Formats: sequence, structure tokens, C-alpha cells
Amino acid sequence: MGKRSWWVIVFLLIVSGGISMISAATTGKIAGVVKDADTGEPLPGVNIFIKGTTLGSATDLEGNYFILNVPPGNYTVTAQMVGYATVNMENVRVNAGRTTIVNFSLKSELLQGEEITIVAEREVIPRDVASSQVTIVAKEAVETSPIGDFSNLIRLQAGIEAGPSPEDIVIRGGGGDQILMVVDGATLVDERRNRPILNLPLSAIESIDIITGGFNAKYGNVRSGMLRINTKEGTDKYSGYLDVRVSPPHYKHFSKDKYWTQDWNIYAGPGSMDSSEYFIGWNKWTEQRNSDNDPSNDITPEGARRLWEWWHRPIKYGAEGPADYLVEGSFGGPVPGLKKTSFFFSGRRQFVTSVIPYYKTSSESKLGRTRSSYMLKLTSRLTDKLKLSFSGLYGVQDWLGYRWGTSRNFIGLSYFDQHEQLFKYSMDMSPYIQTTQMYSLKLTHTLSPRTFYNFLVEYQNIDDERYWVERDTTPRFEYEPGKWIDGTPWGHSDVGTVQDQLAMYRTISGPAVLDSSKTTTMHMKFDIESQVNKSNNVKAGFELNYTKLKEDIRWIERGRNQTDNWQKWTVHPIRLAGYVQDKLEWEGMIANFGLRLDYVNANADYFTDPWSPYFTSDKIDSIDFTPKEKSRGRINIQPRLGVSHPIGEHTKIYFNYGHFYSVPLNTQYYGVVLGGVGTHKLSTLGNPNLKTPRTVAYELGYDQDLFNQILVHIAGYYKDVTNQVAQVRYHGKFGDVDYISFSNQNYADIYGFEVRVEKKYGRFLYAWLNYNWVKTKSGYIGFQDIYQDKRLPAIRYGAEPVEGIVRPSFRGTLDLHTPLEYGQLWGGWALNVLYTWREGSKFYFDDDPSPDRKPNMQWVARSNMDLRVSKRFKIFGLEPEVYMIINNLFNQKYLNRWAFTNEQWRDYLMSLKVPWGEGERKGHDRVGIYPHDGKNQHVKIDVSPQNKWAMFLYPRQFYFGLRFSF
Repeated sequence: MGKRSWWVIVFLLIVSGGISMISAATTGKIAGVVKDADTGEPLPGVNIFIKGTTLGSATDLEGNYFILNVPPGNYTVTAQMVGYATVNMENVRVNAGRTTIVNFSLKSELLQGEEITIVAEREVIPRDVASSQVTIVAKEAVETSPIGDFSNLIRLQAGIEAGPSPEDIVIRGGGGDQILMVVDGATLVDERRNRPILNLPLSAIESIDIITGGFNAKYGNVRSGMLRINTKEGTDKYSGYLDVRVSPPHYKHFSKDKYWTQDWNIYAGPGSMDSSEYFIGWNKWTEQRNSDNDPSNDITPEGARRLWEWWHRPIKYGAEGPADYLVEGSFGGPVPGLKKTSFFFSGRRQFVTSVIPYYKTSSESKLGRTRSSYMLKLTSRLTDKLKLSFSGLYGVQDWLGYRWGTSRNFIGLSYFDQHEQLFKYSMDMSPYIQTTQMYSLKLTHTLSPRTFYNFLVEYQNIDDERYWVERDTTPRFEYEPGKWIDGTPWGHSDVGTVQDQLAMYRTISGPAVLDSSKTTTMHMKFDIESQVNKSNNVKAGFELNYTKLKEDIRWIERGRNQTDNWQKWTVHPIRLAGYVQDKLEWEGMIANFGLRLDYVNANADYFTDPWSPYFTSDKIDSIDFTPKEKSRGRINIQPRLGVSHPIGEHTKIYFNYGHFYSVPLNTQYYGVVLGGVGTHKLSTLGNPNLKTPRTVAYELGYDQDLFNQILVHIAGYYKDVTNQVAQVRYHGKFGDVDYISFSNQNYADIYGFEVRVEKKYGRFLYAWLNYNWVKTKSGYIGFQDIYQDKRLPAIRYGAEPVEGIVRPSFRGTLDLHTPLEYGQLWGGWALNVLYTWREGSKFYFDDDPSPDRKPNMQWVARSNMDLRVSKRFKIFGLEPEVYMIINNLFNQKYLNRWAFTNEQWRDYLMSLKVPWGEGERKGHDRVGIYPHDGKNQHVKIDVSPQNKWAMFLYPRQFYFGLRFSF
């Protein structure tokens, strides 16, 4: 162990042996002062307690009190003292990592047992938050929203955009590998892909803190954003919740061609025997085919048509297929037979049909994506000072992945080019199942009213499985007397590429990716928090993360055997961390000072000879003979500072600064890819000695409270990103060594600003809107090509940085509702409207005669509006609710580029009028316009008949739902 590693251990021992830090910020604090209502003097010795809990405190000589370790939620806080009327402060909201101020004025007791009840006014400005943070209370902001998915809910917030795949989100220009997700203190991140696991049941969530800047010192492996989820706990009473919504079967495109109708009209319709505009007809086709001297392949026109029908046999899909649905529910309460022990169980299952119908086998349809997740939380108060919590999460995602394992998304049809139509009826997809398990055990021990600690142990396991479905090769269909065909085209077979008799649609030998990888993580945390005095809340802790990555993924095209790539390794990366933090709370300023130290080690061997002869195809089986050394650990010191400065009661400015790190992708650390078309030599080699990418972030923000109802939040930020990973290609002297590796050669400057306006939740109205603007300038330093032959100079990356494309976005929601107390007729109504808008992307089109290759064309902006209307009732102690959700309320149509072949798409772009055009070509058309309503008739739209259905996707969709709780 190196000298630097010893410094890490010494630091952790000092931290763990000293005072301080935090319950993973999964709890909050209530604090305030109690005074005599008549004299204004502070009252010492007043008992303050939270009803329904064992949490409480007493005021000191100056009338101050605080209650630590309060789980997020709404509470009634009581102040009680002999000689004074008891005061109950209702609807006190506590959020994780926050201090909620609750002050009391006690009046002398006139009547014995007199009590006064006050409904707390919820603060508009979070006075002690020195970062951009949005707290979403599930019951208020989620249950009435048309959004029914956790990941989609996150994407609505300021600074957050959708990523390249359904599982990805981008926060302030940083991808999923820079995002931390914490659930009740346990880290919920897929260590294989370095991205948060967003498959959670919404019914389990109490609140969500979305932090896009200024992370406290306790949080590591995060650079762009953090999702902190606090889940519900069972109480001493049973409660339940059920939500069921169904969308009637429908086609997810606007065309009258129900995906394959046009094909069947052309090749199997009444006129298919004779020539037409698109097909020469089966009579002429068979005449040409039978004209050779080989009678064994002769076929009749009727047999040819029947063979085509078998190749392209449709399944029930769209209006005749399955319905989209969502089922979610929860149940919680006391555990029978166990005192002071409660449980809370929640689960969800969601099915969404894809745009394109695909199959698992000839008998089992696979028409979409299924996502399910189940969560159980057990809470036991062993004593008044000891609390034990267990959480378990089980999630499954089941869908079809495209061959080669790419991120093509047939749920949303994000890729469909001129080649894809060849696979329209094929089984060139592979079933993909991902199973996630997470279990955590947390002990909370209150040492005194001022100090408590948490100890958490977490186990996480993720299984990825992608496999082949074998084709049924037995004779299945007699297309003419004595001639049979098997289960083609569905399923894998060793027959290589197979295509129908018209060579229009084909199936390669089956799905070309196999995956049986497994990721196991052990995570341990210790946190301690102490309220040293009225102004100082000191925290400290340490954590250990140990992962076993068993990568076993293979890309292969069997039958032809031209391609055979595989990645197979087992590694055990390790991370250690320690931190200290002090939260100073004064009347005019709240400041967080923190220091974090991380130790990161890929814990793997790396090859010391970049030109090893064992990297060539003839010696690749002996690659382990290449000299190796152990990877070096990295120590990252991360100062953190956040200052909040309330100016009076209605204004706040804040500032934060920090150094943040996140580990590289595992493929960049460990990836050893062997093979390629016609070869078996090394193609990709990871680098376990990579530095940890770093972001130095600055943020300045302003909050304004208007009328004690509306929060105006404005934030500007700058991020200096260094040591990001880039590719480097190594070229051997004789061409036998040629592979890609990785180094820390990418940098970026990210700056932007956000505006959020929120009207706090009231009896009749809740609303918010946000605006997001972010720009990235990125570039490279160092070499992109290195040659073993010293006569050839290494090729540097271009010195000029690349300007990112700015795409501002706007979102807003309006929620109108009536209280249930207004009666069965007028009470319980809710109307929620959600609007989103984002500027169209820009790109370069080479028809521009100028040499400047900057973006010269832009898509139309995209907007959408969703609506939810509901009615609640109160019947026999239940609160049933019926509702309807309308997605794409105005049935807006947006042109889909992937319905065009490359040539067709170029013809379309050439027909647009552009600023750099000449004559009739000059204008200001945006990409995505099309002829409609007598407009844009100059635009040329030429799409193959088979693909016209894909030109416009996602028409208006209805969901009908029923929800009740007790």
C-alpha cells in the first residue's frame, strides 16, 4: 500500500473518532424560540414535542430549542408549560437536510387544560438552502399530475433534460454518470453503467429533493446533480392506496396505414397477381423465377403469394393489440405481534406498447416494455433511543434490445433508417431482462438530545440478461403442395442471413448480442451529527463502497461467423471516503463549510506495453503474457462551501462553490474488446489508471418571496470540467497492432442559468414554471493518434474548442382543485395542465456553399400539453378518485426523420428555403415543416409507401383511471 493510501486511512480514523456528521441527510431539524406572548421574554424549560412520535426537546435559558433526526413529513408540534395554554402547531413540514423554524408565543392559561391550535404557514423561501434545490412533496405535486413515472417527473425540473435513452437524464450539461441517487441514505446507482436507477414506485415516496448544484461534503461520486428520495414509513394505523390506469389499445402513429397494411395491399391484396405501380405482380415474378433450368425452385403465383404472407404474417397490434396500463399500490401499518414495529409495502407494474411490433417467439408476442418495482420498508423502535430500519427494493425491466446492443429505442422509434425496413418483420432483436435488488439496514442511535449517529449497510445486485430465442426449425407451413417452411423469420438460427423472396425484408441469423453480466455492490456508511450549540451543527462520517463487476457480454453473428467480439472480465473496484462539515446558523446568514476526501481505485491490472505483440490476432489467446502492473489509487480532496444570506423575511441570496469528482465509465476503466470483422485482434483496451474526472462548480442564486405565496428563484452557474475521458488510438509499426484506449484529455466549460417561479400549494391552486438555458464549450488536449513508428508524428486533437448547441426549454404546470369538504358535488375536483416547450436542435447541412461548418439548419421547436382531470369522493372512510389523462392534448404532429431513407431525407432538406439559399431557395424554413393546411407546398416529401406510417408518431392518447386510499 502506497504512502498516499495510508493518509486516507489516517484521515478516516480521525473523522470517525471525532465529533460530527449526518444521517445521510435523510432527516431534518425543527428549531425555534419560545416567548411569553405578553412580555416578549424568552421562556426556559418549555416542553416541545412532536405528536405521534418520541421526538422532543426543552427550551434553554434563552428560550431556544431544537429537535434533531426528524424524518421528512407533516407534523403537529406542541409547546407545553405549566401556567400557560398548550399550543399545537399543525401542518409543520420537515424536509431532509433542512432546518424548519417553528416559533411559539405562549399565553397565560385562563382555563385549566386550555389548548390553542395554529396551522403553520409554510415558508416560501428555504432560508437555509445554499443551492438550487427543488423539494417535491409526493402527495401534493405528484398525485394530481398527469405524470405517472418517476423518471419523467424528474425530467420536468429546471436544469434537467432527457438523455439519449429512456433511462438517461442530463443535469446542467452532465450525463447520467455524473448523477447521484440516494434513497433513505442508501445509494441507488447502477455501478456497471454509472447511472441512477430510476425504476421506483411513486407510491413509496414521501418527498424528492432534486439538487442541481452545491452538494454538501457528505456526498461523493457526483458532479452534475443529485436525487435524494425519502420514502414513507408505516404508522400505528393501517393505510392503503391503489391506482389503476388503462389506455385503450391504439396505434402510436397518425397514418391510416396500420404499420403493415400498405405492404399487404401491395403484395397480398386482390391486385397483387398483376403489375402495379410498386410491384410487377406474382404472375410475372414467378414467370421470371421459373425461367431458369432448375425445376426444383419453381413455384406457382399462388404459392409465392402464400409464402410471402407467411414471411410477413402480422400479429394483433395497435387497435387490435394490448393496452398500455399502470398498476400501483401500497399498504402499511403496524406489524402484528411486534411492538413499535411498522411496515410499508409499495409496488408498481407498467406496460407501454412500442411503436413497432416485435416478437420473442412465434407464439409469444413482445409488443412493448414492462417495468415493475416493489419496495418494502420495516421500521422498529427498539427503545426510545434506538431505531432500526430495513429497506428492500426489487425491480425488473423487460424489453427487446436491438442487435449490437446499441441504444436504439423502438418504444419511441429513435432510429429507423433505410436499412431498418429490412428488419420490419424479422426477429433481429434480443430479449433483454434487467433485475435489480437492493437491501439496506440502518441503525439510528440517539446519544443525547444534541447528538445521534447512523450506521448503514447496503447490498445491491443487478443481473443483466440478453439471450437468443431459437427458431422453430420444424416444418410449420405448407405454402403449396409438398413444400413447407419453418418458423422463419422469428427467432435465431445458424443459417446466416435469410431474406424473403423479394429481398425486401430479411432477418440476420438472430440477435447478435449475448449478455449475462452481474454487478454486486456492498456499501457501508457511518454518520454522526451533533448540535454543538445554537449556531453550530457539526457533522462527519465515512463510507466504503466495494463492487464486484462480472462483465460477460458478446457480440456475434452466427452462421456467417464474420463477427465475434466479446468483453469478459471480473474486477473489484473500491472507493473510500470521509468528510467533515459544519453548518453555521445565524439570523442573517447560514453557511455550510465542508471538506471531503475520496480514495478511488479501479483495483485492476493494466498492460504496461502499449505495443505488445500479444495484441495481434495470431497471439491474442496469449494476451495475458503481456507485462502488467496493478492500477494506482487516486486521492481527491474536495472543499465545499455554501452560504445563504436571507435579507429580511422575503429575500435571499446564496452562493456555493465546490470540487466534485465522479469515476469514469467501467468500459473506459476495464474494457478489453477482442475481435472484429474478419479478425480476432485487440480492438479496445481500457485504462485502469485513469484520473477521476473533476468539476469545479460555482453558483450564485437569488430567491424572492412575493405576497408570502410565490417563490421566484433565479440561479446562474459555471462549471470548469477537466480530466474527462477521451479516446486515443494506438497504431503499431506493422499494422498488426491497432486499438483504441482512453486518457484524460477532454475538458469542458459549462455555464447557464435557470428561472423557477412556484406558487406554493394552497386550498385551490398550485402552479410552477421554469426556464432553462445552458451552453457547453468542450475540447481536447493531447493526442488522438499515437504511432509506434517514430517517423510518423502523433496526431493532436484540434486546438479549437467546440461550441455546444443551446436549446432553451420551458415547462409549467397549473393545478386547480377544490377541497373535499365542499361536498360531493363541488368538492374533490382537480384539473392539472402540464406544458413543455424546447427549442429545436441545430445541425450542419453540407449543401451550404460557405466553408464555415457551423450549424446552419434548425428543427422546429417542440411543445406539448398534457391534461389530467379528476374527481374525488368520500365513501365509507375511503377516498375513491376517478380521473382521465390526455397526453398530447392538441394532437400535435412532428415530422419523424427516421421514416425517410438517407436519400429521401436529403431531398427533403434540399427543398427547404434557407437563409444561405439563392433565388427561390432563400427563406427561413425550419426542419420539420411539411405541407399541410395549404402551407409549405414547396416542401418535398417522398417516403417509401412501406414507411409512411412512421412519418408522424404519438397522436393523442387517453388514460382512464381509478384511485382510492384509506
